[in-house]
Amino acid sequence: MPKPEPLLLPHPAAEVTVTPEADGHRIEIRMYDPAVFIGATSRLTRYPVELIRKVLQVKGPAYLCDEIARDEDPGYVEVELMSDLLAYRPESAFEGRRILDFGCGSGASTMILARHFKTARIVGIDLSPELVSLARARRDFYGAGHVELEAMTEGTGRLEAMEPFDFIVMNAVYEHLLPGERRAVIGALWRRLKSGGILFINETPHRYWLKDSHTTGLYLINYLPDWLAAPVARRCSRRVEPDATWPQMLRNGIRGGSERELLGLVGAADGRGAEILEPCRLGLVDRIDLWSHILQQRGRHTPKTRKVAQVAKVLKKRLGWTVLPTFSIAISPRPRD
Repeated sequence: MPKPEPLLLPHPAAEVTVTPEADGHRIEIRMYDPAVFIGATSRLTRYPVELIRKVLQVKGPAYLCDEIARDEDPGYVEVELMSDLLAYRPESAFEGRRILDFGCGSGASTMILARHFKTARIVGIDLSPELVSLARARRDFYGAGHVELEAMTEGTGRLEAMEPFDFIVMNAVYEHLLPGERRAVIGALWRRLKSGGILFINETPHRYWLKDSHTTGLYLINYLPDWLAAPVARRCSRRVEPDATWPQMLRNGIRGGSERELLGLVGAADGRGAEILEPCRLGLVDRIDLWSHILQQRGRHTPKTRKVAQVAKVLKKRLGWTVLPTFSIAISPRPRD
């Protein structure tokens, strides 16, 4: 039997070939400029050619394989997202509920939620119509009829008009919102969250961790005032362009998030008090355990990260603080008095 001929997907920045195999399609990427960063150069995927073409169109060749892995690889986004949810509630608690995936991007996180919670009513919202178009293509591929996807292009008005949600997820989104956007978005989300519901904010760098690994790679920059952090980042970080503005750095996530900031935002939203929850399942007792659990699941729990967890436990016991490299939190509204 002759070997299937590879299909060339045209792109000005790379040679992208797709070859049929027994288990799907093999993607191979060769960037024309070898200096360009590329997440991965090869991947076997179940995606059909037209969906691969759509991902290439929206995300470009450098992130083609990575974007597909975010959906298909259970050890990538899925293990962290589902651990962050199931550490607080069992899967049965999400079935038949309304779940909002805010900042759903290209729909990888939304499809993960759809696969795990087949009877839930899931809504994905993102600011980018182009990303939402890719999310819809993924939804159609999986036949996920219980998923609704929308582009929020005119402020938070559409969000405010939606029916309340039982659970709201912001996965790797919060750090990319500008300060004014955080006030508007968190306020609108909090008002759409039912009493007894949970707002999950995950995969955000912690505002007060010693090193900003997310945006600059610099130590102690989190403790500098804005007027000083900007020139230091431009001068000392290879990840920051020399002409980058402070708003651009904020958009890229340089300031992360913190419990104090979030509690202030939800407290100003509708007068309800807020309760930060601690994990109560999977054998976990606090967010430090959850952080360690996710690293363990991903094969990344090293002697260094174990030491970080030990120090974090001491700080929590002595000072009542939970400070880790990433800020992941589950927060629930208290009823009004």
